[in-house]
Amino acid sequence: MGITTNLPEVPSISLGTPDISLYEMVNAYTCFANDGNRVNTKYLENIQLPSGEIIYKNRPKEIKEVFSSNVADIMTNMMESVVNNGTSKALRTDYGFKGSIAGKTGTTQNQSDGWFIGYTPQFTAGAWVGADNPDIHFKSLSSGSGSKTALPIWADFALNLKNDPYCSYLLEGEFTRPSEKSMNCLNQPLYREKEL
Repeated sequence: MGITTNLPEVPSISLGTPDISLYEMVNAYTCFANDGNRVNTKYLENIQLPSGEIIYKNRPKEIKEVFSSNVADIMTNMMESVVNNGTSKALRTDYGFKGSIAGKTGTTQNQSDGWFIGYTPQFTAGAWVGADNPDIHFKSLSSGSGSKTALPIWADFALNLKNDPYCSYLLEGEFTRPSEKSMNCLNQPLYREKEL
């Protein structure tokens, strides 16, 4: 998915313990919105003079498939649930976002880092709150979680996009639904919530 940081071979890697930059994480998440294709993040499309002359144009990078579009659709469906019912539901309840948004919050040990990476069918962006030294951290999960620290930054950015007539299209569109076969495979007793 484009992560070049050296990842330690330890069991805790599945919990997100390696130090990875926000740039690399956002770049990796673009694979979900792009049907399993890795598309390198760009800072600039082009630089144009007032006369209309283009003095710099970003050359498209090679697109590489890293997993199937069905895997991307399933992951997106799961991360839509995070926005609709999970740790990112404030995007719906507090910030009033409608439409297709998927994302994931993250909080490291001792609330040293708070993350939120969110995406729509049109754009991917992330926010990180933390310090270079992990000894500097929030005192509690209630104030230091990614949903309390990073998500509001992402939401403010997305609200600015929504209210800008030139950028509001970035919050439009629909995600592709996972295949019915995939959803049936995931709808197994092992994965269902237990009724009380």
